[in-house]
Amino acid sequence: MSKKKVFVLIIILLIVGFFGTIEIFHYTSEPEFCALCHPKKSPGPNGEVFTWEQSIHAKADVRCLDCHAKPGVINYFIRKIIAVKDPITQFTHSTEEIEKKLAHPSKDAAPEESCLFCHTDDFNKKFRSTHLMTLPTKFLKFRELDSVVNPQYREEHGLKDIEKADYVKGYNFSHKEHLENFNDLRCESCHFNSFAHPDFRINYALKMKKTCFKCHEDEGGPENSECTTCHKVQDKIRHAKIKGVEGDEDVMVDLKCTDCHKSFEKLPDQKTCIECHDGDEEYGKTLVEWKTKIKNRLTQIELLYEKAKLKAYKHPEFKEKFKNAERLYKEVIDDKSLGVHNFEYINSILDYVEKELKTIL
Repeated sequence: MSKKKVFVLIIILLIVGFFGTIEIFHYTSEPEFCALCHPKKSPGPNGEVFTWEQSIHAKADVRCLDCHAKPGVINYFIRKIIAVKDPITQFTHSTEEIEKKLAHPSKDAAPEESCLFCHTDDFNKKFRSTHLMTLPTKFLKFRELDSVVNPQYREEHGLKDIEKADYVKGYNFSHKEHLENFNDLRCESCHFNSFAHPDFRINYALKMKKTCFKCHEDEGGPENSECTTCHKVQDKIRHAKIKGVEGDEDVMVDLKCTDCHKSFEKLPDQKTCIECHDGDEEYGKTLVEWKTKIKNRLTQIELLYEKAKLKAYKHPEFKEKFKNAERLYKEVIDDKSLGVHNFEYINSILDYVEKELKTIL
């Protein structure tokens, strides 16, 4: 064989090897591949893919390697190299040993940089300016994370910049203050994988409260009667003070929160209403009726919301109208009471939201 043919053969082998390696990288980064070693169809160790499928991250097409490796193409390759040992572990360790290890993951298993990269603007900008994010060819794209640019990505997904927001999902809360003042706090210190690998057996709201009270026990802990210090949206809805929608205060506005919320570990139910109203079971039925009606309305409006969201980002002239409707829609969701805090007023808010979304469509 001539030198020229040998040279051509080597070039062909290098090209085939290069693109073959790229395809291996792609294939081994997919959740379907991860499921080969994490096959359980239940929460807990080895059920990571199953719980991810139930998560809001899955709905946003955020995949395993988007969270389990720091942003940037170099960090992606480093993680892939380190992960070579994982398949070997499947043959050298028992299932019990593997699950014990998975139950106590290292801090680097889901780097905090990945969370901040998508959920902030300043960190995203700074990280992109100091790291190689993608290779300079469009066809060599390894994962979505590395192409995230904020605020565009964040706004497209209806997310707030957590470093700038002091009002999160109905709560008066500053991520920035906690991250700056408490060096031992990490994202998972409070979020317990609830957004990445939710476990329907766990009451995350209760777990979150207990976590808050571990640090704030000197301020009253579970007995803290200053509920509105944190629960801003609930207070605004009770007093019909949501910006953009007029209405009347709730008929029970004179009651204290603790008149119904007798324990922070358990939400009020039919029994709570009946006991307060001299054993009249009709009040218990009213509670269920309110919640059912608002839940059904939210299900219907969610369909309008998703369609209007898509149209608003394709047609900028609808963007402001959509953002206003979105704000009000999320106020009702963040209230979490499904109408109990002020049934008539919440319906007025949803009437307005529905009207605005239909106008966009």
